[in-house]
Amino acid sequence: MWQTLMWTGAPVVALLLGIVWAHWRSRDRGPVETMASVEEYERFRAAIQKPSAVVVPAQRGERPDPKRAKAS
Repeated sequence: MWQTLMWTGAPVVALLLGIVWAHWRSRDRGPVETMASVEEYERFRAAIQKPSAVVVPAQRGERPDPKRAKAS
């Protein structure tokens, strides 16, 4: 009896937890303070404008691997 209840009850409990979690994640957030929003935007712009640290094989004087070029 209890085993049947557990097998049928577990998916129902998981479904209810999923509904509660989805409702909580989609709730309305309050308005953001203007200064906090501007500061976040400025941090974003500074991060985007930084030069990339990626080193291309040609910059190191190596020949590019044709197998890797086809994969990407």
